[in-house]
Amino acid sequence: MNDVAQGMKRGISHRPATPFVSTIEFLFLIFLSGACLVLTDFMDVNEPKWFLIRTVAPVLFVLVLLRDAFRRNERYFPVGPLGGLAVVFLGLHLASTLIASNGGRAWTEASELAGLVCAFFLAAKIASSESGRDRILWTLVLIGVAVSGYGIAQHYGVDFMSWQENKEVLVSRGVSFFGHATFTASVLIQIIPVALGLLATRKGWLARLLLTVICALMLYHLSFTGARMATLSFVFTGAAVGCWIGIRSWRARRERGGRGLPLRAIAAAVAVVLIAGTSAGWFVVRAWQTKDSDLFAIRQASLALRIFHWETASRIVFAHPVTGVGAGNYEVVSPSYWNAVEQMRTARNGRWMQQAHNEYLQTAAELGLPGIAVLFSLIAYGIVLALDVSMRARMPQERWLGVAMAASIGAIALDANITFSLQAPGSALLFWTMLGLIAGSRARLRADQV
Repeated sequence: MNDVAQGMKRGISHRPATPFVSTIEFLFLIFLSGACLVLTDFMDVNEPKWFLIRTVAPVLFVLVLLRDAFRRNERYFPVGPLGGLAVVFLGLHLASTLIASNGGRAWTEASELAGLVCAFFLAAKIASSESGRDRILWTLVLIGVAVSGYGIAQHYGVDFMSWQENKEVLVSRGVSFFGHATFTASVLIQIIPVALGLLATRKGWLARLLLTVICALMLYHLSFTGARMATLSFVFTGAAVGCWIGIRSWRARRERGGRGLPLRAIAAAVAVVLIAGTSAGWFVVRAWQTKDSDLFAIRQASLALRIFHWETASRIVFAHPVTGVGAGNYEVVSPSYWNAVEQMRTARNGRWMQQAHNEYLQTAAELGLPGIAVLFSLIAYGIVLALDVSMRARMPQERWLGVAMAASIGAIALDANITFSLQAPGSALLFWTMLGLIAGSRARLRADQV
């Protein structure tokens, strides 16, 4: 084995848990929890969380860089193509400040993304050891417990914060630490797959029982948030994961020389599909009932309004296909591209939408087609890498966790089609942390196979 390979193995698989590394991991986990669970006094006020993301993550990242610069054997960051895409995405945000109508808004958006990208690299660094990855995953599960515990308490009228009431987003829907049930659900659909992945890898009955209770807690909370798109995203992603596992099992059996599935296995599979389908249907129906909505939200005009928002965003894209209008400048520029419906809505309500309610259209409007291409690449490549970890891993634990991380990214990616969950600090931080976990896990797997 050559020196480079040996260095990679020292830097990844067999990296000693020095006091510095342990301290950075501990501080990162505290930061991750704090940036997700900091309380805000009013609906949609997330500045305390963004302050933590803008400051703590870059400081920890710089400390690691400085330390690695003086330790040759530790000079390794599992960057890879996924890290390269993250840097390019940040570069596009920074470049957009030069052409933005409101440079301050663009710099604000860029600074938020800089903090998220730093969190990505920190998570990748920590996940380059198996124990570090597991500590992050368990921290995410604990965040989910705190979120759902508070949300369920609110559902039953027990609260310790004076939230600003909103007729569309009742506190009883479990707004939890985010002030908005939709973004709470966007957090939960990223954590539930992780909890299920850990459940599948545990051997002790006590750990399995604990994780089962935790999963039930989060699923119950999700059921009354009324977040229709998040619920559908979770259901569709779960169905995709089920198909993936089924196909992998069938191919593995074929490779071992098996010629068919025994009748007992077929019956068990049918039972699982029926139970899962019934449960999924109940979740979907519950989401629509909580919002008192018809199938296509015609009575509420929710989907119709989004379509008009998307039309406005599309006009901006066609007008600025290469450069966009600048990060964070959708709200500033969009009034010039309003259709009649948005003009009338603004005249009646005295305010306009700050977002396009579609993460991809808004990214294309603000950063142009290059920006949306990079965002799509980040999501797609992250899912591919996670599934690659699942396929190449020798240990069953790695396989299950690889699928769980892919499901987490897939769920939030679907949710972003009708919300702006990647602009909310809690769900955005979990998204970038999960990408970092995938990058670190893939780097460690490659080093172990050298």
